[in-house]
Amino acid sequence: AMVYQQFINYPAMTVYENIASPLRVAGAEQAKIDKEVRNAAALLKLTPYLDRTPLSLSGGQQQRTALARAIVKNASLVLLDEPLANLDYKLREELRAELPKIFAAAGTIFVYATTEPHEALLL
Repeated sequence: AMVYQQFINYPAMTVYENIASPLRVAGAEQAKIDKEVRNAAALLKLTPYLDRTPLSLSGGQQQRTALARAIVKNASLVLLDEPLANLDYKLREELRAELPKIFAAAGTIFVYATTEPHEALLL
């Protein structure tokens, strides 16, 4: 899975559908899709936006949608290229601490690319 600084979402799909898309492609059951999407949305504070399209979201909300899609994919390797750059400071700090835990719990290797030395040392 990959998440770039320039977030990429499907504009015709809702946030829920964007997050669910890798699970649907993989043929997951609807109950599992719903559970995973709602867990990722809660973690990234996207629950109030699940029925909205990406174009109606702020840049930070769009970035979190792309992150949630990578999380639910449960890939063995995730490349994160400046994924927190468009988030507000408080959320960036929270996710900087949470992302390593999320991927470690899933047994996922993640490569985090950043130009910020402080952020690189923290991760």
